[in-house]
Amino acid sequence: MEHRGSDTILSVSTPVDKIRSKISEVIRAKQDALQKMESVLSDAAATPAALDEAQSEVDHLTAQWSRLIHELRVVQFESPERFGAHRNRAGQRPMREQILDLLDELGVPSSPRVISEYAFACLGIELPIARFASLRRDEERGYSRDSSSKPAWVVPALNSTGFAPIPRLVAISVWPIERRLIGPRTLRVNHLKILLALIGRVDTLGPDQEATRRVLALIFRFARSVPGAGQGVGEPDLGRIRSAAEAELQAIGPTDDIERAQAAERLAKLPPDRQVWGLRL
Repeated sequence: MEHRGSDTILSVSTPVDKIRSKISEVIRAKQDALQKMESVLSDAAATPAALDEAQSEVDHLTAQWSRLIHELRVVQFESPERFGAHRNRAGQRPMREQILDLLDELGVPSSPRVISEYAFACLGIELPIARFASLRRDEERGYSRDSSSKPAWVVPALNSTGFAPIPRLVAISVWPIERRLIGPRTLRVNHLKILLALIGRVDTLGPDQEATRRVLALIFRFARSVPGAGQGVGEPDLGRIRSAAEAELQAIGPTDDIERAQAAERLAKLPPDRQVWGLRL
């Protein structure tokens, strides 16, 4: 869409444009994932783990594509009233769809507070933390009625030992099982991954100085507990922070991966609904 004046042309990206752009990105990523799977299948020495990893990536991108197509249909053709209490204001996308997109960017189970802070820092949108609890309840009721009615659900992360749901952390139902599990080291690993996601987001903000200021403040706060990231006032040294976060992640991440993968094997033996919502005592 373009607004034309006598001297300037201002391009405005609509919600439909943004969704279509994301769909194109997912299609390209899925093509790459399918090529990777084809390479694994043609390699006689490939391990079952390599095949599982390739298949998991294809499944994740397929689910993401389905969710975006569903979202495109909603934005283009369906009445906004259908979203009820979880819609902010007229013209905005449903809160659940915003949360799913933000979780996709963060890449790990996150607390409502972190999601809300990330949304405001990067996008300038407010997601009331108090509404997450009712959204989670609505999601579970909707899943119980018809689990196939939506391509993805906002679900709780699960403890890696007893598979109890952790309501203070939310995830996406179509993520691989191990990504939705929280082990002894996972909270720290995820803290580092979120910090790295924030650093990566800075380059996408363009000339929006206010958004850049908010994101840098959030990065500085997340980096305070990272050894070697540096302290002080003013603009953080993103290179030093990134290197420090990556170094700590390299030290503890592999063990966390192994622990969650072992737990995922056990969880995969449970009924599908328990794999998503966990076991309650």
